[in-house]
Amino acid sequence: MNPGPAPRAHPTPEAEGQSERDGRRVLLACDRPRLGRILRSLLDHEGYQVDEAANIFDLVEHLDEQSYDLVLIDLPMEPSGNF
Repeated sequence: MNPGPAPRAHPTPEAEGQSERDGRRVLLACDRPRLGRILRSLLDHEGYQVDEAANIFDLVEHLDEQSYDLVLIDLPMEPSGNF
């Protein structure tokens, strides 16, 4: 007897989410090195392709050269009342 093809394993929700994120491009604009390293590590771990901009000039240059699925910008939030 031939039992036929083996049943296909269903991907876990985590694996499905990972495959949806693989290759997604994220631009991370952060002028605080420690925070930038933490965010990049988290995004890399989740399967995102991450580019970094150290300042506004780098940010604009990246956006002119490449399209991104997400842009994360670290804005200073000082209690100056400007927001």
